[in-house]
Amino acid sequence: MEPLIKGGIYKHYKGAKYLIRGFGRDTDHLEEFVIYSKFYGDVLENECWLRKQREFSGHVLDNKRHVKRFVFIGLYESGDETLK
Repeated sequence: MEPLIKGGIYKHYKGAKYLIRGFGRDTDHLEEFVIYSKFYGDVLENECWLRKQREFSGHVLDNKRHVKRFVFIGLYESGDETLK
């Protein structure tokens, strides 16, 4: 499994783009989570989402094919509020 990158931009298999803002752990089970936000067009939303790291890095079935849920596409410019 490839390491995930804080500040990395990832494309979801359905086409949307997301920024990894950081990582965290569940306090009860210490399971690792990814904290991320979605781009709407070129604008990054303020709302954050959580997904288990193994799910974020995992595969899904799409049109009878196993594909990566998220694919790394580049790094985000710090302080920049739009996707270039």
